[in-house]
Amino acid sequence: MNDYDLMILGAGPNGLTVANAMRDYGYKVAIFERDIEPFPDPRAMAFDDQALRILEQCGVLENYKDELLADDQLRYMDYKSNKPLLTFTPGKTKYGYYQWITFHQVELEKYLRKQLSNGNGVDAFIGWEVEEITDGTESVSLTAKNLETGEVKTFSAPYLVGSDGGQSMVRRTIASGRIDLGYSEDWYVTDTYITDEEYWDNFPSGTQFYPHPEHSILVYKGLKGHVRFDFKAGKMNMQEFEVHVKSLISRWYDVSKFNITRLSPYTFYAGTADTWRKGRLVLSGDAAHLTPPWAGQGLNSGLRDVINLIFKLDLVLKGKANERLLETYQTERLEPAKESIRGAIRSGKMVAIKNPLLIKLRNFFYYLCNRSESLKNYLLTTVVINRPPYNAGLIGNHKLSGSLSIQPEVSLPEGGIRLMDQAIGNGFALLSRKPVPDGKSSQFSQSVGGTVIYIGKDILDCEGKLNKWFNNEGVDCVLLRPDKYVFSAGKNPSQVLDEFATAWAPYAAN
Repeated sequence: MNDYDLMILGAGPNGLTVANAMRDYGYKVAIFERDIEPFPDPRAMAFDDQALRILEQCGVLENYKDELLADDQLRYMDYKSNKPLLTFTPGKTKYGYYQWITFHQVELEKYLRKQLSNGNGVDAFIGWEVEEITDGTESVSLTAKNLETGEVKTFSAPYLVGSDGGQSMVRRTIASGRIDLGYSEDWYVTDTYITDEEYWDNFPSGTQFYPHPEHSILVYKGLKGHVRFDFKAGKMNMQEFEVHVKSLISRWYDVSKFNITRLSPYTFYAGTADTWRKGRLVLSGDAAHLTPPWAGQGLNSGLRDVINLIFKLDLVLKGKANERLLETYQTERLEPAKESIRGAIRSGKMVAIKNPLLIKLRNFFYYLCNRSESLKNYLLTTVVINRPPYNAGLIGNHKLSGSLSIQPEVSLPEGGIRLMDQAIGNGFALLSRKPVPDGKSSQFSQSVGGTVIYIGKDILDCEGKLNKWFNNEGVDCVLLRPDKYVFSAGKNPSQVLDEFATAWAPYAAN
């Protein structure tokens, strides 16, 4: 008999989100983490609109919203004049949230750890080091050691999720190879804190890129006095580089106002694991893929893993699906993760151009983007932040299949306005403007717990955006998966449900 329904290795934001979400699904979860305290300096610093949507679905966001800051601008700066070449000001998107919002990773991890104790369901083995993982035919077991007491115990569960970072033990156990995407750069990550409140208040908010052929700099004002500087520099020892860092900071800021807490060389790598699941072991987040930071998509991409994985684990653990459903996890997530990484690579290469002519062309392109919202949006959402739809897996044949659904505000018949996800719940849902035969609805419910949501009856399109979406796409119904990706759409809801039943048959429990 298994000790747990699911085990997770790694208590970073990715693993903690999996733990909280699966606990809320009703499962008994164990999470293991060697470090007693979260890493003292933030690494990820911004959520994008989809990540915020995912955190809302996973029950994380509601009580954490006050800890977030709507980051007002992203700027590409002229290295010499310190004047903006290109400025992005985020707004709310069709997915219901701002394009990006600043957070403080240390505080987030403390909050998520605290959330684990809200109700029964999660045992957190913090300060335990996993020494061995054994994958079996019926379950996976791991042996862990309490680093304070020396106690050694063995635990088991049907599945183990490896959210244990770039040096993942779970990935090594799987013996997964690497898909190298051809980008490796040596940078210095510098974390600083400003204690002078007046200086902090006047420090430029948001993110600032300083493109330079040899010494590109990224400056990001976070929360709680934290400012991150990422420096591209040549080979030098740490003492030399500390002097160099202070010299670079002093080009634009009063260096005496910054308390440097971390100055660390770092090699930014771009690539993914070639195998994300083997047997009962599954990778997620940095364990599955690593990206340079230039598009801010590392943690955000990991959260897209989470929302894809947890509903499939839920269906398998409930006995509604067989293990073949878990094969669709890598099928769906691998290519989008690679494209997201490629966007970060493009962004990094753009700020590090060395050819003087190409620098002038890039700056002229920035100039044009500043004067064209459509061009600016193309640069941000296609060139830099690339989140392509799924093109294989558990998806249908409509042009919308595999794309992320919009999320407008809707109102309920009894009153009250909510974002659509909150109104329709976290299961499979058919949104329909046309009636659905009772037999089709029952089959949908029995197979995957799906529900039919009637627009105009169960939810009211108070903004008109849902009906506008349907009209623009020429459909009267859309079938959404639990992760809010579109399975399929069409004019006839019965045909869409039949399409789903056919696609689901290979994954249905025997």
